[in-house]
Amino acid sequence: AGATPPAGGAAPAAGAPRPAAPAPAAAVPPAQNRNLAAGKDIFVGVCATCHGETGVGGTHGGPALTKALTRDDITSVVTRGRNDMPAFGAALSPEQLDGVVAYVMTIAR
Repeated sequence: AGATPPAGGAAPAAGAPRPAAPAPAAAVPPAQNRNLAAGKDIFVGVCATCHGETGVGGTHGGPALTKALTRDDITSVVTRGRNDMPAFGAALSPEQLDGVVAYVMTIAR
């Protein structure tokens, strides 16, 4: 009993070129790219004063944004606020919130 050939025909001969792998999908879907760009705009306009444009801390005492923060942590803090940071949950649409969270995750160190 031999190996069963793949569906659609015989197995390729040894040394035969393999079919090209499909092109990888874009790393970030276009809708998420738009959310990320919008999130950056919101961050720079609203958050950077306290957290700095690069997330290392700004002039009004916001802490540096670190890799220890999870997506859920960031979402919770942006939505509900914490310590001196006000809540922004009522001010942001779900898409805007997603964009801000995604942007913070790209600059957290």
